[in-house]
Amino acid sequence: MEAFGLTIKELCTLALQLPERNKLPHPFKDKAAGHDWVQGFLTRHQVLSLRKPEATSAAYTMVDEIKEAKIYTVMADTTPDVSHQDQLSLCIRYVDNTGKPKERLLEIRPITNKSGLAVAQKINQILLENELDNKLVVFQSYDYTNSMSGEHGGAQRKLSEIIGRDIPYIPCQAHRMNTFIEHSCNASVLIANLFNDLESLYSFFRAVRNVIMF
Repeated sequence: MEAFGLTIKELCTLALQLPERNKLPHPFKDKAAGHDWVQGFLTRHQVLSLRKPEATSAAYTMVDEIKEAKIYTVMADTTPDVSHQDQLSLCIRYVDNTGKPKERLLEIRPITNKSGLAVAQKINQILLENELDNKLVVFQSYDYTNSMSGEHGGAQRKLSEIIGRDIPYIPCQAHRMNTFIEHSCNASVLIANLFNDLESLYSFFRAVRNVIMF
């Protein structure tokens, strides 16, 4: 059995060195905290086989594919989670080495500032932290909000400025369709009132005080 590419003997040796390096007390009777921890862990998980995470994780495989693709598109959007913390989702669209187009969720990060500049900086940060060359971004796609699509202060403009060249912006077609349906529904007073009532109900139950109440 190996653990993260190490033999059991090597793992035990490292675990034994940990208390000494950090000047930790030995709480066990045999005065070998590291050894006891490793042996106890292996006893409880006899069939567990760990490998190097970078060689098996989905994230590593995806990033490796993107690097091989040479060019890619970034797609991003923000939405609040159940704790009302805004989260930025960053997806990558690329073509793998078999010619198959793929869309993959790269990361979800909390974001406190949703200005165009802040979103663009966060997108660029995620790309660089995943060792993806931002010079290979050929398109970007977001919704129609001013903070994302703005020609001067939107994320699409700011990301182009950060990378140092104009990156074509493709409006999100799903958001475009949603906007079309929204305006179409307003043509009917009955339908408009229905959706307004549904939105009011959602806002009521979403409020923290009402969640606690119920």
